[in-house]
Amino acid sequence: MMTLDEACTKFLAYCENEKKLSKKTLSAYTIDLRQFTNYLGEEKTNSDSNDVKKEPINEYIDFLYEKNKDKTIRRKVATLNALFAYLEWKDIIEISPFRRIKRVIEVKNTPPATITQKEINNLFKAAEKELRYFHGKETYSYRAILRDIASMKLLFATGARVSEICTLKKDDIDLSTGEVKLISPKGEERMVKISDKSAITALRAYADAFQEELSGWEYFFINKRGYILSEQSIRFLLVKYANLGGIGRHITPHMARHTHATNLLEKGRDIQDVQQQLGHSSITSTQTYTTEEQTYDKAIKAIAKKHPRRFF
Repeated sequence: MMTLDEACTKFLAYCENEKKLSKKTLSAYTIDLRQFTNYLGEEKTNSDSNDVKKEPINEYIDFLYEKNKDKTIRRKVATLNALFAYLEWKDIIEISPFRRIKRVIEVKNTPPATITQKEINNLFKAAEKELRYFHGKETYSYRAILRDIASMKLLFATGARVSEICTLKKDDIDLSTGEVKLISPKGEERMVKISDKSAITALRAYADAFQEELSGWEYFFINKRGYILSEQSIRFLLVKYANLGGIGRHITPHMARHTHATNLLEKGRDIQDVQQQLGHSSITSTQTYTTEEQTYDKAIKAIAKKHPRRFF
């Protein structure tokens, strides 16, 4: 017999050691499983994992609907489905309870949150105002603002993930050509061209200001202690300049990524080109940006042109 608690631990170890899932995915799985076991209670969690039937799972899904968005519910249910599929595969349980659950969780196709051009302008105006204040004072603060502007410009110019910005190496960026090699959390590489001249200027200003520190460092962005710039640092600086710029909402790096993708599609870029630039493994992920009518029509035409037999 293996208790449900032990089964969850075994499943997470499998995801980490054999499937090599990212830390973020493992963290999400851990949270989802803990929430489920907490809902069932200690007695059922310490009982045989074979004893978990479809009824408590359906009741748990009803419970999730009380406080969660549809997309979150689908993820949490998918985690449980993966758990029991694994347990069945390993012969730890006889049959997954999900084989007897016929329940569709619909997810509304809402557009990802983006940042308006006015908000972007206010963001950089606030940063440039701070830069003018510290100019000529020969302080680290001045150089740090140059780094802030450069990292934000790179986010908006490439649609990169914040982790890709932080792990960007000096050899991966060519400021003469504007080409950047980005490496996804899964280790997949892609080349992105920076077409925004102001971004190139900001990146050069940063590289010149930190030339001495970067000479003995592998990565492109560096913090005050001489280490890799953290993802939290970039999130913090966006919040900082959003507040200074009078933007009345929370701004995140992923919103910059959403904004870049949406802008590309609105300009008529082929959806598969956008998929490649964002590093999406599936075009379905890219299609989340095609909810607005005008953008959607352009995207569908592009897909139909590439795959006419699939759609007609």
